Amino acid sequence: MAVFQNDVTRSIQMNVRKSKLHSTSESTILVVYTGGTIGMVKSESGYIPESNIFQNSLRSNIRFHDAEEHHRRLSHPGYSKDFFITPLSFYNKRIIYKILQMVPLLDSSCMSVRNWIQIAEVIEENYKLYDGFVILHGTDTMPYTASILSFILEDLGKPVIITGSQIPFSEIRNDAVDNLLGAITIAGHFAIPEVGLYFNNRLYRGNRTCKYDNSSFEPFKSPNMRCLIKAGINFKVNWNLIRMPHKGGKFRVHKDLDSNISVVSFSPIMTEESLLASINPHTKAIIIQTYGAGNIPDNRPELLDALKRANERGIVIVNITQCKKGGVSDSYHCGQILGRAGVISGRDMTFEAALCKLSYLLGKYPGEPEKVKSEVSKDLRGEMTIDPEEIDFSLTMKEIIKTIGNVLGIYTQQDRDDVTEEILPIIINTAAAQDNIRELTQIRHEGISLELCDYEGKTPLHVACSTGKKEIVSFLVRQEVNINSIDSQGRTPLMEAINHGHFEIARELIKFGGIISCPNEQLAPMLCYAGMRGDLNKVKILYKSGVNINVIDYDKKTVGHLAAANNHLDVIRYLKNKTDYKFDAKDNNGMTPAEIAEYKGFLEISNCIKNTDQ
Repeated sequence: MAVFQNDVTRSIQMNVRKSKLHSTSESTILVVYTGGTIGMVKSESGYIPESNIFQNSLRSNIRFHDAEEHHRRLSHPGYSKDFFITPLSFYNKRIIYKILQMVPLLDSSCMSVRNWIQIAEVIEENYKLYDGFVILHGTDTMPYTASILSFILEDLGKPVIITGSQIPFSEIRNDAVDNLLGAITIAGHFAIPEVGLYFNNRLYRGNRTCKYDNSSFEPFKSPNMRCLIKAGINFKVNWNLIRMPHKGGKFRVHKDLDSNISVVSFSPIMTEESLLASINPHTKAIIIQTYGAGNIPDNRPELLDALKRANERGIVIVNITQCKKGGVSDSYHCGQILGRAGVISGRDMTFEAALCKLSYLLGKYPGEPEKVKSEVSKDLRGEMTIDPEEIDFSLTMKEIIKTIGNVLGIYTQQDRDDVTEEILPIIINTAAAQDNIRELTQIRHEGISLELCDYEGKTPLHVACSTGKKEIVSFLVRQEVNINSIDSQGRTPLMEAINHGHFEIARELIKFGGIISCPNEQLAPMLCYAGMRGDLNKVKILYKSGVNINVIDYDKKTVGHLAAANNHLDVIRYLKNKTDYKFDAKDNNGMTPAEIAEYKGFLEISNCIKNTDQ
């Protein structure tokens, strides 16, 4: 059991159960103070954590505590002098909260597995007493704590929000006041059953965050996912992103974590010896941080062999990118060979999420590496993005309408309109994905736009193009929708059609003026990968759509370099006879496509490039 000052006694617990603190006009929050900058004060040796710093400060601040209401309630059964109570909020609601303090208070750089379990146990012990929880924490390891809590708090049904500050609460100018007040307000008003990280007016999914700046009021980013809530004059909640607990699931805390995890970050100076040094007899899992979209050098077989041997020993190996934004994929040969070696794709997980997820799974399934491999590739707590092609669109109109009916127990017409605005794109895009022209026709007759976009900026045309629904595409084009709308990743419907191999749809879009607007860094991998695979149809359609055929990837390779290196003569002939491709282009090694072909012994390709008659 965790050690905390002012811990809740059994008598107070019984009184809280009997009181009416859980009414709709009030909510109860437990604030757990673990340490960190938010509670520090100046000393001769610099800033240090201070005990009980919030007690007097908050009681004298009207935004955090209504002293008059507090004194009036002291005679009420179940209300304790240790409680704080906020004034009535914009939503005509009060929040009653209590502060528990960890002993000793910690700088977050001192956080350990034991401390994570202590925090989780406090939530477990008080889970039925409070409507939500706020964890005050230092910023250095905040994303780690947010990630691990998201996994070990299984079937969580209440908000757990972690926050802190860059400047202590005790300083006149600080970010602590807004962060603490915002976290308490959100936890007390919104039923968001997730572990979130709140900072600088934004609530992020905790396991999607990373710290990227130690000198601003916005130290955290969620590089691969939008925030759950943005606080302004009102709180804008992206309800479509919120994950609901499993139906019938019972909250529990998983306390067995495994720390036998190694981390390997690839670099040009890596040696086989340095890789092997990370694979000791106790190692159960390895996180490899690879280049770009998940690549390792394919001219270093000794490194791949070392990973293969580790996999054969039952070590779980997860591949994540060194980049802050984006994830790993198998677009390049280098990435594909890792999959064949038994390496699991970490998709777009942050390093913090990958580490904590492995620790959780290894502890939950000891001695079962195959089970861990299976589970680590799944999206367990919203920590990774699953490719749309792997998702079955199962929502029906009837189910969505039922969901709307359940949600419309909220209070104002504006709230109802906001929820409808969020759900309508789901209805329309689901109809497009399910090839349901009848539903789309009905929606159009009801005067609803067929250009509404979801949280990723995707319209029904984007969805139809990515899922290969030709009839839906033709229907939408006839409705004169914008065929060049751009989603949040900068992709047009034409880009979606080509990327997913639906070339007949792509040709129709081109005929009606469809374009590609993606930057070269997105187009280069697609074009080069088509050259490597010998996918002549994709090369042709990309060229016809206006893509620069000479675009280069990260190591200055072009479609011609990849086609020549993989002996795809038909692609080379097309480039030579039908395009303005420049065969004198040199990659990072100073080699042209012809020189690569000669080096690999593909003389027919080399001769084709050099012979002006072919």
